[in-house]
Amino acid sequence: MSGKQKVLLGITLGALLLCSAGALYGYFELWPRVTGHLSDALENEIATTVERTAGYALALDSSDDGTVRVAASDLDFSTVHDDTGESGYDITNNDVTIYNAFVEIRPDGLHVYLSDMELHGMPGIVDGQFVLHDVTKESGVTGKLFEADVLESGLTRGINAALANASLRPVDVAIVNNELYLSVESAASSTIT
Repeated sequence: MSGKQKVLLGITLGALLLCSAGALYGYFELWPRVTGHLSDALENEIATTVERTAGYALALDSSDDGTVRVAASDLDFSTVHDDTGESGYDITNNDVTIYNAFVEIRPDGLHVYLSDMELHGMPGIVDGQFVLHDVTKESGVTGKLFEADVLESGLTRGINAALANASLRPVDVAIVNNELYLSVESAASSTIT
């Protein structure tokens, strides 16, 4: 091997090591920050939209029997519906657009679909807060851009915020005819002074 070949081999190996070190640094140091930032933006958009749509449902359902009905359409967090049938999202400068997300309430629980992410969970109430039990999550390649609980956190935050804004505290939940029925009490009557 000539001297020039040794120098070129050394430069090549040095560049390879430098690129590998940069890639590892990006993966271990920068990638979690990127996924955290994207997850926060998507979770906040889901929570805000669900809070608004579920809030409308709570305001319209003025039953005096201590039960409120929430349909799947009241949990819809899509900001755009179109005829393409493709579900997805666009995040630009913390401005999130979610299109064609799908929420379904069935006897076996709450089912949420966004892009290649799926969430399945059974609704429940813990300490006066709406939660999901027995949660299973599936995601494809684009789902790897987000933290695993982004859909769950966004939905539960939005529902709990809507209940708090309506001064309602959930006591129990049931699924009847593919709708959530929340047994609620006034938040003012549930606090002891």
